[in-house]
Amino acid sequence: MRRISLLFAVLFLILGAFQSALAQDMTNDIESVTASSKWLVSDFQDGQRIPGFHSVPWVFEADGTVSAADLWSGNWAKESDDTIRVAIQDNAGNVTRFQVQFIRGLYFIAWQDGKTFRWGKRIVKVKLVP
Repeated sequence: MRRISLLFAVLFLILGAFQSALAQDMTNDIESVTASSKWLVSDFQDGQRIPGFHSVPWVFEADGTVSAADLWSGNWAKESDDTIRVAIQDNAGNVTRFQVQFIRGLYFIAWQDGKTFRWGKRIVKVKLVP
């Protein structure tokens, strides 16, 4: 039992170091964070993030488009070094506008009318090299 606990502690430290190193390599550079990037997204209600994520990730493309599979699609434009303006349209024709601010290239907070609208976590694929 003690060996198993020690093994989990070592694995936890290794994963923590790996995640920290990965985070340091990420950037808020708009071109990097929007180049075919996928994001898990959750809602906010009354200023609080609702646990869990939408079933369909958001996908930002370098060409200025954004989508969530066949649910909605739209466009984005650079507003500042870490923020973009987004306009999306769902299948019923409803248009939603908001801003997305990227944090360390791994997260984002979306704002709509001055209120927190969505929270995103980047899906990062890691290639292990022997």
